[in-house]
Amino acid sequence: MKTSILVLKRIIRFTCFLNLFVLTVSAQGTFEKTWSGNGANEATSVYQLPDGGFIIAGTSGFLQSISSQMFLLRTNANGDTMWTRKFVNGGYCTAYGLAVIPTGGYILTGMTSSSLSTEPDALVIRTDTAGNVRWTNTFGGIYNDGIRTVSVSSTPDHGLIMTGWYGSNASLDYHVLLVKMDSAGTTTWAKTISAPESVEGSAAYVAGNGYIVFGYGADRSSDLFLMKTNSLGVPTWNNIYGGRSYDDCLGGTPTHDGGFLIAGTSFNDSLFFNQVLLIRTDSLGHTVWEQVYQQEDMFVNSIKETRDHGFILTGYISDGFDEGNLLLMKIDSTGQVTWANSFGDSGFDYGNDVIQTSDSGFIVVGTKDNSYGTSGDIFIVRTDLNGQTGCENVLSIVNFEPPHSDSSVAVANAAIAASGAVNLSVGRGFSKGVLCPANSIDELSDRNHRFEVFPNPSNGTFTIRSNVAKEKNIHAEFLNITGETLWEKNFSSGNILVRAQDSGAQLAAGIYYLRLFSEEGCETLKILVRP
Repeated sequence: MKTSILVLKRIIRFTCFLNLFVLTVSAQGTFEKTWSGNGANEATSVYQLPDGGFIIAGTSGFLQSISSQMFLLRTNANGDTMWTRKFVNGGYCTAYGLAVIPTGGYILTGMTSSSLSTEPDALVIRTDTAGNVRWTNTFGGIYNDGIRTVSVSSTPDHGLIMTGWYGSNASLDYHVLLVKMDSAGTTTWAKTISAPESVEGSAAYVAGNGYIVFGYGADRSSDLFLMKTNSLGVPTWNNIYGGRSYDDCLGGTPTHDGGFLIAGTSFNDSLFFNQVLLIRTDSLGHTVWEQVYQQEDMFVNSIKETRDHGFILTGYISDGFDEGNLLLMKIDSTGQVTWANSFGDSGFDYGNDVIQTSDSGFIVVGTKDNSYGTSGDIFIVRTDLNGQTGCENVLSIVNFEPPHSDSSVAVANAAIAASGAVNLSVGRGFSKGVLCPANSIDELSDRNHRFEVFPNPSNGTFTIRSNVAKEKNIHAEFLNITGETLWEKNFSSGNILVRAQDSGAQLAAGIYYLRLFSEEGCETLKILVRP
Protein backbone atom coordinates (compact mmCIF):
# COMPACT_ATOMS: atom_id res chain seq x y z
CA MET A 1 0.00 0.00 0.00
CA LYS A 2 2.80 2.40 0.90
CA THR A 3 4.54 1.48 -2.35
CA SER A 4 1.38 2.31 -4.34
CA ILE A 5 1.02 5.69 -2.64
CA LEU A 6 4.69 6.46 -3.32
CA VAL A 7 4.28 5.53 -7.00
CA LEU A 8 1.13 7.69 -7.19
CA LYS A 9 2.97 10.68 -5.71
CA ARG A 10 5.79 10.22 -8.21
CA ILE A 11 3.27 10.13 -11.08
CA ILE A 12 1.62 13.31 -9.78
CA ARG A 13 5.00 15.05 -9.47
CA PHE A 14 6.02 13.99 -12.99
CA THR A 15 2.68 15.17 -14.42
CA CYS A 16 3.10 18.51 -12.68
CA PHE A 17 6.63 18.80 -14.09
CA LEU A 18 5.25 18.24 -17.60
CA ASN A 19 2.61 20.92 -17.01
CA LEU A 20 5.33 23.35 -15.94
CA PHE A 21 7.40 22.47 -19.01
CA VAL A 22 4.44 23.19 -21.30
CA LEU A 23 3.78 26.50 -19.53
CA THR A 24 7.42 27.53 -19.78
CA VAL A 25 7.69 26.62 -23.47
CA SER A 26 4.39 28.31 -24.39
CA ALA A 27 5.20 31.48 -22.43
CA GLN A 28 6.34 32.84 -25.80
CA GLY A 29 2.90 33.52 -27.32
CA THR A 30 2.72 33.59 -31.12
CA PHE A 31 -0.08 34.62 -33.45
CA GLU A 32 -0.99 36.24 -36.77
CA LYS A 33 -4.13 38.40 -36.68
CA THR A 34 -5.93 40.99 -38.77
CA TRP A 35 -8.32 43.80 -37.93
CA SER A 36 -10.57 45.14 -40.70
CA GLY A 37 -12.66 48.26 -41.17
CA ASN A 38 -13.85 50.43 -44.03
CA GLY A 39 -11.29 51.13 -46.74
CA ALA A 40 -7.56 50.79 -46.12
CA ASN A 41 -6.41 50.00 -42.58
CA GLU A 42 -2.75 50.08 -41.62
CA ALA A 43 -0.83 49.81 -38.34
CA THR A 44 2.30 51.98 -38.21
CA SER A 45 3.73 51.76 -34.65
CA VAL A 46 3.67 49.43 -31.64
CA TYR A 47 4.83 49.43 -28.00
CA GLN A 48 4.63 46.70 -25.37
CA LEU A 49 3.13 47.81 -22.06
CA PRO A 50 4.05 46.64 -18.52
CA ASP A 51 1.13 44.17 -18.35
CA GLY A 52 2.47 42.37 -21.45
CA GLY A 53 -0.17 43.80 -23.78
CA PHE A 54 0.36 46.22 -26.66
CA ILE A 55 -0.63 49.70 -27.78
CA ILE A 56 -0.77 50.07 -31.57
CA ALA A 57 -1.23 53.18 -33.72
CA GLY A 58 -2.26 53.49 -37.34
CA THR A 59 -4.68 54.81 -39.93
CA SER A 60 -8.16 53.55 -40.77
CA GLY A 61 -10.16 54.47 -43.87
CA PHE A 62 -9.11 55.50 -47.36
CA LEU A 63 -5.64 56.91 -46.86
CA GLN A 64 -5.47 60.71 -47.26
CA SER A 65 -9.14 60.88 -48.15
CA ILE A 66 -12.02 62.55 -46.39
CA SER A 67 -12.76 59.36 -44.41
CA SER A 68 -9.33 58.44 -43.02
CA GLN A 69 -8.82 58.45 -39.24
CA MET A 70 -5.94 57.92 -36.83
CA PHE A 71 -6.47 55.06 -34.40
CA LEU A 72 -5.14 53.58 -31.18
CA LEU A 73 -5.68 49.85 -30.62
CA ARG A 74 -5.08 48.32 -27.17
CA THR A 75 -4.65 44.54 -26.93
CA ASN A 76 -3.63 42.03 -24.29
CA ALA A 77 -0.54 39.84 -24.70
CA ASN A 78 -2.45 37.36 -26.88
CA GLY A 79 -3.61 40.04 -29.32
CA ASP A 80 -7.19 40.19 -28.02
CA THR A 81 -8.75 43.65 -28.37
CA MET A 82 -9.28 45.56 -25.12
CA TRP A 83 -10.33 48.88 -26.70
CA THR A 84 -9.97 51.02 -29.81
CA ARG A 85 -10.12 54.77 -30.39
CA LYS A 86 -10.35 56.53 -33.77
CA PHE A 87 -9.58 60.24 -34.21
CA VAL A 88 -10.73 62.55 -37.01
CA ASN A 89 -11.23 66.31 -37.28
CA GLY A 90 -13.78 66.43 -40.09
CA GLY A 91 -11.17 65.94 -42.81
CA TYR A 92 -8.53 63.26 -42.87
CA CYS A 93 -5.95 62.20 -40.26
CA THR A 94 -2.96 59.94 -41.01
CA ALA A 95 -0.89 58.37 -38.22
CA TYR A 96 2.85 57.66 -38.28
CA GLY A 97 4.48 57.84 -34.82
CA LEU A 98 3.63 56.59 -31.31
CA ALA A 99 5.25 56.97 -27.90
CA VAL A 100 4.34 55.92 -24.35
CA ILE A 101 4.56 58.54 -21.60
CA PRO A 102 6.13 57.03 -18.44
CA THR A 103 3.67 58.94 -16.23
CA GLY A 104 0.74 57.52 -18.20
CA GLY A 105 -0.78 58.04 -21.62
CA TYR A 106 0.28 58.02 -25.25
CA ILE A 107 1.57 60.42 -27.91
CA LEU A 108 0.31 59.95 -31.46
CA THR A 109 1.83 61.88 -34.39
CA GLY A 110 1.07 62.28 -38.08
CA MET A 111 -0.72 64.82 -40.22
CA THR A 112 -4.23 66.19 -40.62
CA SER A 113 -6.26 68.31 -43.01
CA SER A 114 -9.78 69.67 -42.73
CA SER A 115 -10.55 68.90 -46.41
CA LEU A 116 -9.07 67.32 -49.52
CA SER A 117 -8.39 70.77 -50.96
CA THR A 118 -6.35 71.90 -47.93
CA GLU A 119 -2.68 71.02 -47.48
CA PRO A 120 -2.12 68.96 -44.29
CA ASP A 121 -0.39 70.14 -41.12
CA ALA A 122 1.73 68.08 -38.74
CA LEU A 123 -0.41 66.79 -35.86
CA VAL A 124 0.40 65.73 -32.28
CA ILE A 125 -2.20 64.10 -29.99
CA ARG A 126 -1.78 63.29 -26.28
CA THR A 127 -4.20 60.79 -24.74
CA ASP A 128 -4.60 59.21 -21.32
CA THR A 129 -4.09 55.46 -20.76
CA ALA A 130 -7.67 54.77 -21.92
CA GLY A 131 -7.13 56.61 -25.23
CA ASN A 132 -9.11 59.72 -24.32
CA VAL A 133 -7.74 62.96 -25.83
CA ARG A 134 -5.90 65.23 -23.35
CA TRP A 135 -4.59 67.80 -25.83
CA THR A 136 -3.68 68.34 -29.49
CA ASN A 137 -1.23 70.57 -31.35
CA THR A 138 -0.41 71.26 -35.01
CA PHE A 139 2.58 72.65 -36.91
CA GLY A 140 2.86 73.81 -40.48
CA GLY A 141 2.52 76.47 -43.12
CA ILE A 142 0.48 76.59 -46.31
CA TYR A 143 2.08 73.45 -47.82
CA ASN A 144 2.26 69.73 -46.95
CA ASP A 145 3.66 69.04 -43.44
CA GLY A 146 3.80 65.97 -41.21
CA ILE A 147 5.51 64.35 -38.20
CA ARG A 148 6.77 60.84 -38.80
CA THR A 149 8.20 59.78 -35.42
CA VAL A 150 8.22 60.78 -31.76
CA SER A 151 10.43 59.62 -28.89
CA VAL A 152 10.35 60.39 -25.18
CA SER A 153 13.47 61.56 -23.38
CA SER A 154 14.60 60.02 -20.09
CA THR A 155 14.80 63.46 -18.44
CA PRO A 156 12.44 64.22 -15.51
CA ASP A 157 10.11 66.26 -17.72
CA HIS A 158 9.66 63.30 -20.15
CA GLY A 159 10.08 65.73 -23.03
CA LEU A 160 9.24 64.79 -26.61
CA ILE A 161 11.48 65.02 -29.68
CA MET A 162 9.75 64.69 -33.04
CA THR A 163 10.78 64.85 -36.67
CA GLY A 164 9.13 64.84 -40.07
CA TRP A 165 8.83 67.18 -43.03
CA TYR A 166 7.85 70.78 -43.70
CA GLY A 167 6.67 71.87 -47.16
CA SER A 168 8.60 74.95 -48.26
CA ASN A 169 6.84 75.67 -51.55
CA ALA A 170 4.23 74.51 -54.03
CA SER A 171 6.87 72.42 -55.84
CA LEU A 172 6.94 70.06 -52.83
CA ASP A 173 10.46 70.90 -51.76
CA TYR A 174 10.75 69.76 -48.14
CA HIS A 175 12.78 70.75 -45.09
CA VAL A 176 13.36 68.57 -42.03
CA LEU A 177 10.87 69.48 -39.28
CA LEU A 178 12.30 69.04 -35.75
CA VAL A 179 10.12 69.79 -32.72
CA LYS A 180 10.90 69.71 -28.97
CA MET A 181 7.85 69.69 -26.70
CA ASP A 182 7.13 68.85 -23.08
CA SER A 183 4.62 66.15 -22.11
CA ALA A 184 2.00 68.80 -21.31
CA GLY A 185 1.96 69.93 -24.94
CA THR A 186 3.98 73.15 -24.57
CA THR A 187 6.40 73.70 -27.46
CA THR A 188 9.97 74.30 -26.31
CA TRP A 189 11.15 75.00 -29.85
CA ALA A 190 10.32 74.00 -33.41
CA LYS A 191 12.86 74.17 -36.26
CA THR A 192 13.03 73.61 -39.99
CA ILE A 193 16.40 72.44 -41.34
CA SER A 194 17.10 72.87 -45.04
CA ALA A 195 19.76 71.46 -47.36
CA PRO A 196 20.68 72.00 -51.02
CA GLU A 197 18.14 69.30 -51.92
CA SER A 198 14.68 68.48 -50.59
CA VAL A 199 15.01 66.51 -47.29
CA GLU A 200 12.74 64.77 -44.78
CA GLY A 201 13.33 63.49 -41.24
CA SER A 202 12.34 59.89 -40.59
CA ALA A 203 13.42 59.30 -36.95
CA ALA A 204 14.85 61.33 -34.05
CA TYR A 205 16.25 60.31 -30.67
CA VAL A 206 18.01 61.86 -27.70
CA ALA A 207 21.78 61.50 -28.18
CA GLY A 208 24.14 62.86 -25.54
CA ASN A 209 23.36 66.52 -24.89
CA GLY A 210 21.44 66.87 -28.12
CA TYR A 211 19.53 64.86 -30.71
CA ILE A 212 20.25 62.56 -33.63
CA VAL A 213 18.07 62.76 -36.74
CA PHE A 214 17.81 60.09 -39.45
CA GLY A 215 16.44 61.08 -42.85
CA TYR A 216 16.76 61.12 -46.61
CA GLY A 217 16.52 63.36 -49.64
CA ALA A 218 12.98 63.56 -50.99
CA ASP A 219 13.78 63.56 -54.73
CA ARG A 220 14.73 60.69 -57.03
CA SER A 221 18.50 61.29 -56.89
CA SER A 222 18.78 61.55 -53.12
CA ASP A 223 20.81 59.89 -50.41
CA LEU A 224 20.43 58.94 -46.76
CA PHE A 225 21.57 61.34 -44.07
CA LEU A 226 22.41 61.37 -40.37
CA MET A 227 22.46 64.69 -38.49
CA LYS A 228 23.45 65.59 -34.94
CA THR A 229 22.04 68.72 -33.28
CA ASN A 230 22.63 70.44 -29.96
CA SER A 231 19.94 70.72 -27.27
CA LEU A 232 18.33 73.64 -29.15
CA GLY A 233 17.99 71.79 -32.43
CA VAL A 234 20.91 73.54 -34.14
CA PRO A 235 22.92 71.11 -36.36
CA THR A 236 26.50 70.40 -35.19
CA TRP A 237 27.38 67.83 -37.88
CA ASN A 238 25.75 65.86 -40.67
CA ASN A 239 26.75 63.05 -43.02
CA ILE A 240 25.20 61.74 -46.23
CA TYR A 241 25.44 58.12 -47.42
CA GLY A 242 24.45 56.05 -50.43
CA GLY A 243 25.38 57.53 -53.78
CA ARG A 244 23.09 55.30 -55.86
CA SER A 245 20.24 56.48 -58.06
CA TYR A 246 17.74 56.67 -55.21
CA ASP A 247 18.14 55.84 -51.51
CA ASP A 248 15.59 56.53 -48.80
CA CYS A 249 15.55 56.01 -45.05
CA LEU A 250 12.41 55.20 -43.07
CA GLY A 251 14.20 53.63 -40.10
CA GLY A 252 17.21 54.05 -37.88
CA THR A 253 18.27 53.31 -34.33
CA PRO A 254 20.95 54.29 -31.80
CA THR A 255 23.23 51.41 -30.83
CA HIS A 256 24.44 50.34 -27.38
CA ASP A 257 28.01 51.55 -28.09
CA GLY A 258 26.94 55.15 -28.81
CA GLY A 259 26.85 54.72 -32.57
CA PHE A 260 23.93 54.46 -34.99
CA LEU A 261 22.43 52.10 -37.55
CA ILE A 262 20.77 53.62 -40.61
CA ALA A 263 18.19 51.48 -42.42
CA GLY A 264 17.32 52.40 -45.97
CA THR A 265 16.08 51.16 -49.30
CA SER A 266 18.28 51.52 -52.39
CA PHE A 267 17.02 51.24 -55.95
CA ASN A 268 19.16 49.02 -58.20
CA ASP A 269 19.20 50.56 -61.71
CA SER A 270 20.58 47.50 -63.48
CA LEU A 271 18.24 44.95 -61.87
CA PHE A 272 15.33 47.39 -61.60
CA PHE A 273 14.28 46.52 -58.06
CA ASN A 274 14.83 47.75 -54.51
CA GLN A 275 17.42 46.42 -52.07
CA VAL A 276 17.73 46.86 -48.30
CA LEU A 277 20.70 49.05 -47.34
CA LEU A 278 22.09 49.09 -43.78
CA ILE A 279 24.88 51.39 -42.62
CA ARG A 280 26.43 51.20 -39.16
CA THR A 281 28.33 54.26 -37.93
CA ASP A 282 30.29 55.38 -34.90
CA SER A 283 29.14 58.21 -32.61
CA LEU A 284 30.34 60.84 -35.13
CA GLY A 285 28.56 59.30 -38.09
CA HIS A 286 31.64 57.68 -39.69
CA THR A 287 30.83 54.43 -41.47
CA VAL A 288 31.84 51.24 -39.59
CA TRP A 289 30.23 48.83 -42.05
CA GLU A 290 27.71 48.86 -44.88
CA GLN A 291 25.66 45.94 -46.18
CA VAL A 292 23.18 45.51 -49.03
CA TYR A 293 20.59 42.69 -48.91
CA GLN A 294 18.68 41.39 -51.89
CA GLN A 295 16.19 38.77 -53.01
CA GLU A 296 14.10 40.24 -55.79
CA ASP A 297 12.33 43.39 -54.50
CA MET A 298 12.82 44.40 -50.82
CA PHE A 299 12.38 47.48 -48.67
CA VAL A 300 12.71 48.25 -44.96
CA ASN A 301 10.42 50.41 -42.81
CA SER A 302 11.72 49.84 -39.26
CA ILE A 303 14.79 48.53 -37.47
CA LYS A 304 15.60 48.09 -33.76
CA GLU A 305 18.61 46.88 -31.79
CA THR A 306 17.96 43.59 -29.96
CA ARG A 307 19.16 42.51 -26.51
CA ASP A 308 22.00 40.45 -28.00
CA HIS A 309 23.24 43.63 -29.80
CA GLY A 310 22.03 42.36 -33.14
CA PHE A 311 19.16 43.97 -35.06
CA ILE A 312 15.62 43.12 -36.15
CA LEU A 313 14.00 44.76 -39.18
CA THR A 314 10.69 44.63 -41.00
CA GLY A 315 9.36 45.77 -44.33
CA TYR A 316 8.41 44.02 -47.53
CA ILE A 317 9.76 41.32 -49.85
CA SER A 318 8.55 40.00 -53.19
CA ASP A 319 9.71 36.85 -54.96
CA GLY A 320 8.53 38.24 -58.29
CA PHE A 321 5.42 36.02 -58.47
CA ASP A 322 3.07 37.93 -56.17
CA GLU A 323 2.63 41.43 -54.82
CA GLY A 324 4.81 40.77 -51.78
CA ASN A 325 4.83 39.61 -48.16
CA LEU A 326 5.72 41.08 -44.80
CA LEU A 327 9.45 40.70 -44.15
CA LEU A 328 11.00 39.97 -40.75
CA MET A 329 14.80 39.65 -40.71
CA LYS A 330 17.33 39.22 -37.89
CA ILE A 331 20.99 40.18 -38.36
CA ASP A 332 23.97 40.04 -36.02
CA SER A 333 26.10 42.98 -34.87
CA THR A 334 28.26 42.79 -38.02
CA GLY A 335 25.32 42.79 -40.44
CA GLN A 336 25.29 39.06 -41.26
CA VAL A 337 21.83 37.50 -41.68
CA THR A 338 20.84 35.22 -38.76
CA TRP A 339 17.44 34.32 -40.21
CA ALA A 340 14.75 35.83 -42.42
CA ASN A 341 11.04 34.95 -42.63
CA SER A 342 8.03 36.27 -44.52
CA PHE A 343 4.34 36.34 -43.61
CA GLY A 344 1.21 36.76 -45.69
CA ASP A 345 -0.15 35.32 -48.91
CA SER A 346 -0.78 36.50 -52.47
CA GLY A 347 -1.81 40.05 -51.53
CA PHE A 348 0.37 43.08 -50.84
CA ASP A 349 1.50 42.68 -47.19
CA TYR A 350 4.20 44.63 -45.35
CA GLY A 351 5.46 45.54 -41.89
CA ASN A 352 5.79 49.13 -40.65
CA ASP A 353 7.22 48.65 -37.15
CA VAL A 354 8.84 45.90 -35.10
CA ILE A 355 9.93 45.58 -31.46
CA GLN A 356 11.42 42.83 -29.32
CA THR A 357 8.94 41.61 -26.71
CA SER A 358 9.57 40.88 -23.03
CA ASP A 359 9.86 37.12 -23.77
CA SER A 360 12.63 37.83 -26.36
CA GLY A 361 10.29 37.21 -29.29
CA PHE A 362 9.09 39.91 -31.68
CA ILE A 363 5.89 41.69 -32.68
CA VAL A 364 5.41 43.29 -36.10
CA VAL A 365 2.58 45.58 -37.18
CA GLY A 366 1.66 46.58 -40.71
CA THR A 367 -0.99 45.91 -43.33
CA LYS A 368 -2.35 42.89 -45.20
CA ASP A 369 -3.92 42.70 -48.66
CA ASN A 370 -3.32 46.41 -49.14
CA SER A 371 -4.69 47.70 -52.42
CA TYR A 372 -2.68 50.91 -52.75
CA GLY A 373 -4.60 52.94 -50.19
CA THR A 374 -8.16 51.83 -51.05
CA SER A 375 -8.49 48.58 -49.08
CA GLY A 376 -6.52 46.42 -46.65
CA ASP A 377 -6.48 45.12 -43.08
CA ILE A 378 -4.35 45.82 -40.03
CA PHE A 379 -1.81 42.97 -39.84
CA ILE A 380 -0.17 42.00 -36.53
CA VAL A 381 2.32 39.15 -36.19
CA ARG A 382 3.82 37.97 -32.89
CA THR A 383 6.69 35.48 -33.20
CA ASP A 384 9.10 33.56 -30.99
CA LEU A 385 12.78 34.50 -30.73
CA ASN A 386 13.47 32.75 -34.07
CA GLY A 387 10.84 34.77 -35.89
CA GLN A 388 8.42 31.85 -36.14
CA THR A 389 4.67 31.51 -35.63
CA GLY A 390 4.25 28.12 -37.28
CA CYS A 391 2.87 29.83 -40.41
CA GLU A 392 5.99 31.63 -41.69
CA ASN A 393 7.96 31.17 -44.91
CA VAL A 394 11.72 30.78 -44.40
CA LEU A 395 13.79 32.95 -46.76
CA SER A 396 17.34 32.88 -48.06
CA ILE A 397 18.64 36.45 -48.18
CA VAL A 398 21.92 37.33 -49.94
CA ASN A 399 23.99 40.18 -48.52
CA PHE A 400 27.22 41.79 -49.69
CA GLU A 401 29.39 44.77 -48.77
CA PRO A 402 29.38 47.52 -51.41
CA PRO A 403 31.88 50.39 -51.77
CA HIS A 404 30.90 53.15 -49.38
CA SER A 405 31.70 56.71 -48.39
CA ASP A 406 30.26 59.44 -46.21
CA SER A 407 30.45 63.20 -46.58
CA SER A 408 28.70 66.28 -45.26
CA VAL A 409 26.54 69.02 -46.82
CA ALA A 410 25.74 72.57 -45.79
CA VAL A 411 22.45 72.97 -43.89
CA ALA A 412 20.50 75.91 -42.47
CA ASN A 413 17.80 76.05 -39.82
CA ALA A 414 14.97 78.44 -38.95
CA ALA A 415 12.42 78.63 -36.13
CA ILE A 416 8.66 78.17 -36.65
CA ALA A 417 5.68 78.46 -34.31
CA ALA A 418 3.00 75.93 -33.45
CA SER A 419 -0.29 76.40 -35.31
CA GLY A 420 -2.53 75.50 -32.36
CA ALA A 421 -5.01 72.83 -31.29
CA VAL A 422 -7.47 70.98 -33.50
CA ASN A 423 -10.90 69.61 -32.55
CA LEU A 424 -11.17 65.82 -32.87
CA SER A 425 -14.12 63.45 -32.79
CA VAL A 426 -13.55 59.93 -31.40
CA GLY A 427 -14.93 56.65 -32.78
CA ARG A 428 -14.37 52.94 -32.06
CA GLY A 429 -14.36 49.46 -33.48
CA PHE A 430 -12.67 46.95 -35.84
CA SER A 431 -13.54 43.40 -36.93
CA LYS A 432 -10.83 40.88 -35.99
CA GLY A 433 -9.60 37.79 -37.85
CA VAL A 434 -7.14 35.04 -36.87
CA LEU A 435 -4.70 33.84 -39.56
CA CYS A 436 -2.42 31.64 -37.46
CA PRO A 437 -3.73 30.15 -34.17
CA ALA A 438 -2.32 31.61 -30.95
CA ASN A 439 0.26 29.50 -29.14
CA SER A 440 0.17 31.02 -25.66
CA ILE A 441 -1.15 30.76 -22.12
CA ASP A 442 -4.77 31.87 -21.84
CA GLU A 443 -4.44 34.62 -19.25
CA LEU A 444 -8.25 35.07 -19.12
CA SER A 445 -9.13 31.39 -18.57
CA ASP A 446 -12.19 30.88 -16.34
CA ARG A 447 -11.49 27.25 -15.46
CA ASN A 448 -11.81 26.34 -11.78
CA HIS A 449 -8.51 26.37 -9.91
CA ARG A 450 -8.03 24.36 -6.73
CA PHE A 451 -5.62 27.06 -5.59
CA GLU A 452 -5.59 30.83 -5.86
CA VAL A 453 -2.80 33.38 -5.48
CA PHE A 454 -3.50 36.99 -4.60
CA PRO A 455 -2.48 39.63 -5.33
CA ASN A 456 -1.15 38.62 -8.72
CA PRO A 457 0.80 40.57 -10.02
CA SER A 458 2.59 41.39 -6.74
CA ASN A 459 5.93 42.63 -5.44
CA GLY A 460 6.84 39.06 -4.49
CA THR A 461 4.72 38.91 -1.33
CA PHE A 462 1.41 37.06 -1.87
CA THR A 463 -1.08 34.65 -0.28
CA ILE A 464 -1.81 31.08 -1.45
CA ARG A 465 -5.37 29.94 -0.78
CA SER A 466 -6.77 26.41 -1.15
CA ASN A 467 -10.31 26.41 -2.60
CA VAL A 468 -10.97 22.77 -1.68
CA ALA A 469 -11.60 22.06 2.00
CA LYS A 470 -10.26 18.50 1.91
CA GLU A 471 -6.88 19.57 0.55
CA LYS A 472 -4.14 18.81 3.11
CA ASN A 473 -0.45 18.10 3.26
CA ILE A 474 0.17 20.60 0.48
CA HIS A 475 3.71 21.05 -0.83
CA ALA A 476 4.55 24.30 -2.66
CA GLU A 477 7.56 25.02 -4.88
CA PHE A 478 8.42 28.45 -6.30
CA LEU A 479 10.48 28.44 -9.53
CA ASN A 480 11.94 31.01 -11.87
CA ILE A 481 11.27 30.90 -15.63
CA THR A 482 14.27 28.60 -16.23
CA GLY A 483 12.84 25.98 -13.82
CA GLU A 484 15.21 26.64 -10.89
CA THR A 485 13.52 26.11 -7.51
CA LEU A 486 13.85 29.23 -5.33
CA TRP A 487 12.00 27.93 -2.24
CA GLU A 488 9.78 25.08 -0.98
CA LYS A 489 7.05 25.09 1.71
CA ASN A 490 4.58 22.65 3.29
CA PHE A 491 1.15 23.70 4.59
CA SER A 492 -2.40 22.44 5.16
CA SER A 493 -5.70 23.70 3.71
CA GLY A 494 -6.43 27.37 4.21
CA ASN A 495 -4.24 30.37 3.50
CA ILE A 496 -0.48 30.75 3.66
CA LEU A 497 1.38 34.04 3.36
CA VAL A 498 4.52 34.03 1.22
CA ARG A 499 6.97 36.91 1.59
CA ALA A 500 9.32 38.17 -1.10
CA GLN A 501 12.33 37.56 1.15
CA ASP A 502 11.49 33.84 1.34
CA SER A 503 13.39 33.46 -1.97
CA GLY A 504 16.59 34.40 -0.13
CA ALA A 505 17.36 37.33 -2.43
CA GLN A 506 15.67 40.33 -4.00
CA LEU A 507 13.22 39.03 -6.59
CA ALA A 508 13.72 40.55 -10.04
CA ALA A 509 10.61 41.62 -11.89
CA GLY A 510 9.38 38.92 -14.27
CA ILE A 511 7.47 35.65 -14.62
CA TYR A 512 7.70 32.86 -12.01
CA TYR A 513 5.85 29.58 -11.47
CA LEU A 514 4.23 28.11 -8.37
CA ARG A 515 3.88 24.31 -8.30
CA LEU A 516 1.41 22.96 -5.72
CA PHE A 517 1.29 19.22 -4.86
CA SER A 518 -1.41 17.49 -2.80
CA GLU A 519 -3.10 14.10 -2.56
CA GLU A 520 -5.65 15.38 -5.11
CA GLY A 521 -2.99 16.04 -7.76
CA CYS A 522 -0.90 19.04 -8.76
CA GLU A 523 -1.42 22.49 -10.19
CA THR A 524 0.99 25.01 -11.69
CA LEU A 525 0.20 28.73 -11.52
CA LYS A 526 2.01 31.58 -13.25
CA ILE A 527 3.11 34.41 -10.93
CA LEU A 528 4.00 37.89 -12.17
CA VAL A 529 6.37 39.94 -10.01
CA ARG A 530 6.56 43.67 -10.66
CA PRO A 531 9.16 46.16 -9.40
